[in-house]
Amino acid sequence: AEAVDGAHLMQILWHDGAESLYPAVWLRDNCQCSECYLHSAKARKLLLEALDVNIRIKDLTFDREK
Repeated sequence: AEAVDGAHLMQILWHDGAESLYPAVWLRDNCQCSECYLHSAKARKLLLEALDVNIRIKDLTFDREK
């Protein structure tokens, strides 16, 4: 996985040669970590109006366990 298009997209190249592209704004809006998502309410903590549509990917970490 790597950030492409000025860090506005995350590109994943799969073992079978397929490619997936995920917009950074979509990743941010759908993040389910405890900082972004309130699991007890099943809702995002960030209000949609506060979502920065020009968000960029700062860092990528790959967890082979998940």
